[in-house]
Amino acid sequence: MAAPPVDFSDYDQYGFRIESQFVSRSQWQRAEQESAKSAAKHAVKWKEMILSNGGYLPDRSEKVKKMIRKGVPPPLRRNVWFEYSGAKVRMKANPGVYAAMLAREQQSLDAGIRPANEHIDIIERDLHRTFPDNLHFKRTPIPNCPPPPYTDPSAPPSPADPLVNHLRRVLVAFSFFNTEIGYCQSLNYIVGLLLLFMPEEEAFWMLVVMCEDLLPHGMYSKSLSGTITEMKVFKDIVREKCKTLVEKVQAGGIVDLDMLVSPWFLTIYVNILPVEAALRTWDCFFFEGNKILYRIALAILKLAEDDVSKLKDPMEVVQYIQNAPKRMVDAEKLMKTAFQRFGSKAVGKLSHHDIDNKRDKEISRQSMERARSESGRSNGAGGGGSSNGGLQASSAGGGNGFLSAGRRSDGGASSLNASASNSRAGSASYVSGASTPTGSASISSYR
Repeated sequence: MAAPPVDFSDYDQYGFRIESQFVSRSQWQRAEQESAKSAAKHAVKWKEMILSNGGYLPDRSEKVKKMIRKGVPPPLRRNVWFEYSGAKVRMKANPGVYAAMLAREQQSLDAGIRPANEHIDIIERDLHRTFPDNLHFKRTPIPNCPPPPYTDPSAPPSPADPLVNHLRRVLVAFSFFNTEIGYCQSLNYIVGLLLLFMPEEEAFWMLVVMCEDLLPHGMYSKSLSGTITEMKVFKDIVREKCKTLVEKVQAGGIVDLDMLVSPWFLTIYVNILPVEAALRTWDCFFFEGNKILYRIALAILKLAEDDVSKLKDPMEVVQYIQNAPKRMVDAEKLMKTAFQRFGSKAVGKLSHHDIDNKRDKEISRQSMERARSESGRSNGAGGGGSSNGGLQASSAGGGNGFLSAGRRSDGGASSLNASASNSRAGSASYVSGASTPTGSASISSYR
């Protein structure tokens, strides 16, 4: 029996089903119309800027940053993300690496190693969970379904090679390339969204740059130590910026606010925010770095604060905050709140410097706690063993021998230096045995 025909009006321009659980269809349509109108206006300005630069994207500047904050036209996202994230430099510096990583799986299988690495079975399971309602991630092609509108027309997915196959190849290649991370749940969603805009080799290098340059170290490590650190930093920041909401959550005593927010950071808002709002977040993230994750989280909470203050039941408070991002269908309002309330010139400003200072203090605190724990063991039971009282540093053999473009120390605000010695692959990493805050099971479930 043939499947019923698909009503394409139920899907947005990226192939995602239009959700209506938290926002009515009419609200979504109004927001979509406003977004399209705004994108058309900005497209003219982007075209003028590129033409005035000889047909190329200009170098980084305050003007470019302001343009990006107002939104990147969808047809330009591939080039804008690839250029300003540093992925273009990284790919040019490492020709043939993606193909070499893809070949690793077959080489392992030929050597009798099955599975080829410890991550492949998990990747296979997650392929089926990646955007199951998206038109372009179906294993069985949908009749008359056009390809993703913004991918490279010279290498589109096809019935013989659907997009889910591209997703598998990128994730498997990355698991061989960065052995410190390998694979972590949520990377499938991140790569999936990238593949709606660019061919797989570019998506691979975007993932490399995200994990090694733009995000704090350890976000996707086996212990997720970086995520735990970021949530402690966020907890400190949100106490300062959204005091009323924090007090409301704490009074309920059900869960810490940072535990509700951790999935937002891990997925970089994919499947958390409505698609257009997530893409606007990515526009800024690839240019400005990880401070954007904080500003968007604070904006979501600030926009939810009034409604949360009226709730009496602690469980309702938790559920409202968990679902608050889904209500952010007005991407323009979200971005204005993020930058007008928490931008570098705002009263409640939050800068890279602020975040880095708090992160350094938290890492220092963890180091001191670890040292005290190790000192106590050596004075007591006689040394040996690993501490359960703090994060433990280890020089993991995460190197792959291919990296030649260095990382940015500021998480995206400066230019790249071509230097293999600056790569995070193979650098010190945090390993298991870390003490985790209350409720951290929700974080560790991502591994």
